Amino acid sequence: MSKLSLVGVRKCYGTFEAIPSLDLEIADGEFCVFVGPSGCGKSTLLRTIVGLEELTEGQIHIGEREVGRLSPGDRSMAMVFQNYALYPHMTVAQNIGYPLKLARVSKPEIKKRTDEVARSLGLGALLERKPAELSGGQRQRVAIGRAVIREPEAFLFDEPLSNLDAELRVKMRLEIAEMQRRLGATTIYVTHDQVEAMTLADRIVVLRDGRIEQVGPPLELYDNPRNLFVARFIGSPAMNLLEVVPRGADMQLPQLEGLVVPTPAGVTPRPGMLLGVRPEHLNPVEDGGSLTVGAVEHLGGTSFAYTAGSEGDDRLCAELGENRTVVPGTTVRVGIREGRYFLFERNSGTRLY
Repeated sequence: MSKLSLVGVRKCYGTFEAIPSLDLEIADGEFCVFVGPSGCGKSTLLRTIVGLEELTEGQIHIGEREVGRLSPGDRSMAMVFQNYALYPHMTVAQNIGYPLKLARVSKPEIKKRTDEVARSLGLGALLERKPAELSGGQRQRVAIGRAVIREPEAFLFDEPLSNLDAELRVKMRLEIAEMQRRLGATTIYVTHDQVEAMTLADRIVVLRDGRIEQVGPPLELYDNPRNLFVARFIGSPAMNLLEVVPRGADMQLPQLEGLVVPTPAGVTPRPGMLLGVRPEHLNPVEDGGSLTVGAVEHLGGTSFAYTAGSEGDDRLCAELGENRTVVPGTTVRVGIREGRYFLFERNSGTRLY
């Protein structure tokens, strides 16, 4: 496997600049996940790297080779698609071995390598079936097997689990993580799913409008977001944002009536500031601010209370822990764990604390 380097990569469609000049280096064997809202350019960037979209400017290196002008087949990369892209008239064995057939590998070698890949992915008993006879998870494993058998220098995944149900997504997520560690494969993975990004990635790349907002390990982005956009995007449920009203040296939070927070050293409270607190750090206390519950979400080991709000409004969310007595329409008092909040400039999104 090899490191992957993007140098000044730019992608335009006519006058529309989907990816402004972008630089990124992905280490040999690293699992790198691209995340961002719809339309942020993550799939476009992935397709440009693999060669399905023509590079407008810049260079793409895999190892020491510059591959940005090569055809997809000459880049030594393998891509797994959201819709599996299997040949319906071929068996599992034929689908997995097809890249070797195109490369004119001998039939005995194709069978040997197909059997090995199928066994490693739990497909050994399904080799004679066709895609229509398989479940969604089995089809995705066949698609992964077809990529693995090529022994590429890098794997690219474009939202490969989005068509699966929740339980199967968890299972496949674990299988992909185990496969990547076993192969030591340099991997780029595109997803809109927070949990996938946080659990799979060695590093996450947060994209907005084709630009990189922040790159880092999952917990670094969670604990130390660079700006308001990253803070809101990383974490589920999303971070609460509360208006700050200066009250002497303290900060009053009108959305949680009665709650006053001391201002951290080096920060002067002023209008236009937002306090960000994650739901797990906003919890019931005896003398906290008032939160009127509009909905409760029970997740077994914990529960979340949400304020009421119409579409487009930002609801507040507090974690209740194992308290199952709170019901919609009641009011609970909540407080912020000491030091577990952020401060941002509303207009610029700049992080102040």
